[in-house]
Amino acid sequence: MDPIDIPQLLPNVWLVDISHNPFRFKFRLFGTAHVEAMKHDYTGRWIDEVYPDFTSSDTYSDYIHLAKKARPSHRCGAASFHIPDYKSIERIMLPLAQNGIDVDMMLALTVYL
Repeated sequence: MDPIDIPQLLPNVWLVDISHNPFRFKFRLFGTAHVEAMKHDYTGRWIDEVYPDFTSSDTYSDYIHLAKKARPSHRCGAASFHIPDYKSIERIMLPLAQNGIDVDMMLALTVYL
């Protein structure tokens, strides 16, 4: 996929690096819509350091399932506590694997409503 093909979506795109054993997730890219919604740019930061309660959240289980099963995840509903100016979101997360087997990155897109 070439980002040039989806310029109108880029502000809502984010990428997450996935480390295994133990699982950890790091923001690789944080689109401008996310920076605006969360009032901070978390590019390059571990998600569990940015959000200490991440590993006990439903979102964490979505990330783990995506990483283990290589299956997309979709969510539509109430915005989380860390997105104060929005009532709801729609999000899709897609697994990526450099070697075609082991998921090592997630491509995601979130729309804030």
